[in-house]
Amino acid sequence: MSLVDPDSIPAYGTPPGSPVPAVHDAVASAGWAEVRTRGGLMAFDGRILEVFDDATASELYGSDSLRFHVSRLRIKERRDRKGRHRVLLESGSTGRVALLFDDSEWPPVGAFLSRVAEAAARARR
Repeated sequence: MSLVDPDSIPAYGTPPGSPVPAVHDAVASAGWAEVRTRGGLMAFDGRILEVFDDATASELYGSDSLRFHVSRLRIKERRDRKGRHRVLLESGSTGRVALLFDDSEWPPVGAFLSRVAEAAARARR
């Protein structure tokens, strides 16, 4: 399976100008972590990444969350043309989704996704 250009996948998130709830630091204990963002919540139990996003999951999949097993998950991040962090989550079983995060959200989100990426790399060994 080849990774597509993240800019070719529509990204979902809070529309510009929307009120921004406080961004909470990532919380971790005994293999479990979560991070809250403007658009929702991401949770990781050491094996499954679950993305609860106000727009993404319900618009694309008719559900309030998306689940990715780390052994099949690929994560790619880069800046888009507007300077936001564009994260592509891709899995053979779930499909792929791109999420946008601005700089104020990125420190806890980046730390959280680094932890998930490390677990994914270990699971593929």
